[in-house]
Amino acid sequence: MAETQKQIPALRGTVLWFNHRRGYGFLKRADGEADLFVHYSGIDARGYRQLQPDQRVEFTVVAGEKGPMATNVRVVED
Repeated sequence: MAETQKQIPALRGTVLWFNHRRGYGFLKRADGEADLFVHYSGIDARGYRQLQPDQRVEFTVVAGEKGPMATNVRVVED
């Protein structure tokens, strides 16, 4: 019998701010839950990984050292 893996649905939100020099920022979740920390290493992009305020994004939430954080962050082109 094969085990099935649970697919974690991507969440949506917008970029509150992102400091390019320090490589981190925060996302505002569309579901109204607490804002999330995002590190540049969690951005799913080629080349220089950066985000701009008010960009729409999709992401997953993982447990970081200091609490929940966003990973697999992708800009959504609507």
